[in-house]
Amino acid sequence: MTGVPAGRSLVRVRLRRALDDVFKSRLGLVVAPAGSGKTTIMAEWARSFPGPVAWVRAETTDTATGILLDRIAAAVSRATAQACGAIQSSRARVSDAGGPHGVDDVIELASSFDGPVLIVIDDLHVLDGTDAPVKVERLIMEGPANLYTLLGSRAPPRFNLARAELPTPVLVMSDSLRFRAWEVESLFRDVYGEPLRPGDAAALARRTEGWAAALHLFHLSTVGRGPAGQSDAVAALAGRSRYAQEYLSGQVLDGLPEDLRDLMRRTCVFDVLTGARCDALLERHGSQHALAELERRQTLTTTDDGGQSFRYHEVLRRHLEAALYEEMGEEQTREWYRQAARVLESEGAVVEAVRARCRAEDWVGVQRLLRDGARLLAENAGSEWCELLPAWLTEGDPWILLAEARRLLEDGQLAAAEQAARRAHTRFRDPTGQERCRVIIRTSGAWLHGPEGSGRRWADVLRAATQRHPVTAAKMARSLESPYAGVVEGAALLLAGNHHEAKRVLERAAHTKDQDPHPALAARLVLAALGALVDPGVEPAMVLDAVYNDADRRGYTWLARVARGVAVARGGGPEDVGVAEELALDCDRRGDDWGGMLVRAAIVIAQLRCGSADVDALDRLVDRARALDAGVVESWARAAHALVAASDDDPDGVLRLRGAESFARSAAVPGALAITYVALAEARPEARGDLLALADSTALAAGLDCRPSTLRMVRRVGMIGTPPGVVMDPSPLAVASRAASTVEVTCFGGFGLVIDGTEADLSRVRPRARALLRLLALNADRPVHRELIAEALWPELDSKSAMRNIQVALSALRRTLQPELPPRAGHLILRLGEAYQLRLDGASHSDVRSFDAALATAGRARSRGGDLRVVAEALSQAIDLYTGHVLPEDAAAEWVTEVREQYRVRAADAAATLAVVESKLGQHAAAGTAAARGIQIDRCHDPAWRSLIQARDDLGDLAGAEQARRAYSAVLDSLGVRDDHTQHSAMMPRANHQARARNSTSPIATKLPDLGG
Repeated sequence: MTGVPAGRSLVRVRLRRALDDVFKSRLGLVVAPAGSGKTTIMAEWARSFPGPVAWVRAETTDTATGILLDRIAAAVSRATAQACGAIQSSRARVSDAGGPHGVDDVIELASSFDGPVLIVIDDLHVLDGTDAPVKVERLIMEGPANLYTLLGSRAPPRFNLARAELPTPVLVMSDSLRFRAWEVESLFRDVYGEPLRPGDAAALARRTEGWAAALHLFHLSTVGRGPAGQSDAVAALAGRSRYAQEYLSGQVLDGLPEDLRDLMRRTCVFDVLTGARCDALLERHGSQHALAELERRQTLTTTDDGGQSFRYHEVLRRHLEAALYEEMGEEQTREWYRQAARVLESEGAVVEAVRARCRAEDWVGVQRLLRDGARLLAENAGSEWCELLPAWLTEGDPWILLAEARRLLEDGQLAAAEQAARRAHTRFRDPTGQERCRVIIRTSGAWLHGPEGSGRRWADVLRAATQRHPVTAAKMARSLESPYAGVVEGAALLLAGNHHEAKRVLERAAHTKDQDPHPALAARLVLAALGALVDPGVEPAMVLDAVYNDADRRGYTWLARVARGVAVARGGGPEDVGVAEELALDCDRRGDDWGGMLVRAAIVIAQLRCGSADVDALDRLVDRARALDAGVVESWARAAHALVAASDDDPDGVLRLRGAESFARSAAVPGALAITYVALAEARPEARGDLLALADSTALAAGLDCRPSTLRMVRRVGMIGTPPGVVMDPSPLAVASRAASTVEVTCFGGFGLVIDGTEADLSRVRPRARALLRLLALNADRPVHRELIAEALWPELDSKSAMRNIQVALSALRRTLQPELPPRAGHLILRLGEAYQLRLDGASHSDVRSFDAALATAGRARSRGGDLRVVAEALSQAIDLYTGHVLPEDAAAEWVTEVREQYRVRAADAAATLAVVESKLGQHAAAGTAAARGIQIDRCHDPAWRSLIQARDDLGDLAGAEQARRAYSAVLDSLGVRDDHTQHSAMMPRANHQARARNSTSPIATKLPDLGG
């Protein structure tokens, strides 16, 4: 791996997973403006690439013909040589000093390497206007199947991506690179070591629009200032903050033609730019073409509608605004804003016109707009125009008070919204304004004080669905004449437990086109939250991320905050839960009690899915639901609590079970009732069959997505559902027949696990749990003490926390490897006192264990002077089993490095020994093959080199023997070994190295049997 930029950055799994599709398409494009983090994410992905990486950063000097290809050829040559660990043969190497090189030379270099090769070309945009992109295009089209290409650029490359000869590229654009609010929190906490308050993280993400460069510059400007100083700095971003001025001038604006820079300065007075607006303001033509060119150049200028309108990145707009003030002076700038307001008013863009006149401090004009366009302004509470108005102007204006009430309602601050709407209502003389105030008062009142009985308003019906009888509420929702009817019906069905019908109704509501996008977005949020909490995969997370982006962009702050809470909580790990709890507390501080409860419910669901149910968290959720008079939510929380209590042999479990069943029955929540029957089955073994059958029939009638009989023992197994289509037979005979599985474990050359002929799907298992499985697999059929596991995988935690993590990881593994087994059945992973063991029964196989057995057989035969053919056969078997390093996916993890080196040394020794044995048997060709294999495993293995030379001499292959001598000499030269004491110097380090490997005292290695031959 040559030239890959180093540096510590936040690991953003969603971006790495997106780039993983490059393995299918062989071509990836990361296109975004300067400072978006293109190089960072490409470097992070390149470091995980399973082969040599040739990194080239395009420079202006590469514009001369051939220079870029010379640099690519040199980078590929160095990368492949480094990967091989040996001097390349003349056939497979193109000299770094030679040249000029063409596309064919690079293709030859890549194709001569036995394995995948990645070429990364960063800053490709600097080569626009030259023939270099054409040559890159040809390299991509004609490259071998093992060549992968990743391009980074500020603008789309100047070649035809639609050509049939080109693979369909993986595209990562600026919006994907934008840091989300929860990623901003992680960045400042985990990378910068300066945690932000949750509210500040959200505000910073919004003010910077997640632009990586802006976040980094903000960090540099606030280092050491603490949370209070960070909060002040975030608040200051609403003005013309200049912390990113130098970067924007040097990296974004520098190099643009003066006419484009002038257009950007003078049109920054618009929030949304169109060609017509800019032409009217500048009194000239051609602005549409100029805006399209700015967007093509990725100058932090974006379009959401295919080029009809544009907007500048908010950080850039404030920078341009500061530059405008410097150029024109304060008074002229104000007049320029007034001129922009006149253009906007002529188009009927009242909200934007108010913002422009506020920035011009034209309060007379603002009052005129407030008077003439008050109704329209009141409907745009999500925008920030209210914050620009001085208090003396807003205090007595009922329309502004109404807009503020709407903003508070959108933010979930129900009590404050109700109060503001009442104040506005007393000031209104306009019947329309009074009615709008009453709508806000009734909507907030439904959630604060309970619904009105008429059932004609969507908020009353949805609120009733949270109290009791959600099925009845769903039927009432069908008769609502409101855009929210579908959302209310779907949410009520979901609360009842009818997942099948709820998904269908919500899908229809999510795709309903309406003038108000809020109802459809709310439906999308419910669907995305459900999918993300049940399925830990990447796809549901991306859907949830899209909902968050849409809500945040439209100013629907409550929807965005809940989406953010679910996105953080869904991981279910301790860090995820900690951040989500902070978000829930932020909801509490805002007065958003419902948002706080929903985020905490998401935490509990994620913990249940991960097998780490927190009884105290369930207790708190029950209390919060009761305080909000949300009986249906309380029913589900009680049912989950009962299930956990039953599985933990809680002494108060019977009382909890009876209480949960009674509560679910009285609230008429059939889904929760089905869960309580499962809990009762755990507590009453004599009636288990009947209760489980009752649970399944209740769930089937309710429309629940899974069979509740599969939900037993949540706390130990971590299962809150079974994938659709899985039918479980709870009978002991069926369980016993499934317990004895045939397992094939592979550790050499990469981890593999096949159970009963099917490869185990570990894609949804967390990384540490997968590492635990690999550790147990390496020691298959041998117990590993839990203290050794904790030291190997969780060295940073105290003993109690580490043991808890082990339990969580084991639960996840058990339910993934054998989901059909109930908790107390015999699993592949056994507990033996304070140790754990991956069990291998009957015809099960482990390549490491078979390798050990083969070497032991060879050792016994040699020590007893046995048949050399038996020795050769056993050694050959061992060498065939050694297909590569032990668990390469664990890289430099301390628990595996010593063991990996032990097996490498033993495999090389076995190959060299086999060469000697084959030579004694007169099989000189086989001896040469074995010696070559030993050299392939360890290029510095002296006995293998000597055996190879001897075998070729014995075969009469003088040229081959001479070639081997020269290659051996080159190896010794690379080690700095002098000719006059070649053999002594070459052998001693090797002997010492082998001795160290064989005498390893690694805690994990000590669990292995004797590794000697």
